[in-house]
Amino acid sequence: MSEWISEREPVPPHAFAHWVSNGELIIVSGTVGFNPADFSVPESAGEQAELAIANLEYALKQAGSGLHELVWVKPTLVNADDIPAVDEVFNRLLPNPRPAGGALTVVSALAAPSFKVELDAWASKGANVKARTSAG
Repeated sequence: MSEWISEREPVPPHAFAHWVSNGELIIVSGTVGFNPADFSVPESAGEQAELAIANLEYALKQAGSGLHELVWVKPTLVNADDIPAVDEVFNRLLPNPRPAGGALTVVSALAAPSFKVELDAWASKGANVKARTSAG
């Protein structure tokens, strides 16, 4: 049986950890687009997506990893009309080659009424994600 570390600092406003890791895999959940310095939440989904990625990167760094080791990301939005703006942010800020993506899900609400974007992600320490070429 492997040991997993559960990180709850700063203390989240819910019952779950920000991330868990067994030293190889890092699972980050419920990452939203707020500014941790002042807890402000921008109005636009694109700005929230930028902050969500920054907050995801912070969580991964706490676990000894980074965006470059992402292997799976699942975005959740509250409005399908925001998909183009959020995709633009993902295309600009996520590493190439891209991690796999869970089905982008649109829900009626997230944990707070102001949240429009939430990310769940998996990273693997030492992951060397390479683009598949047409030759192989």
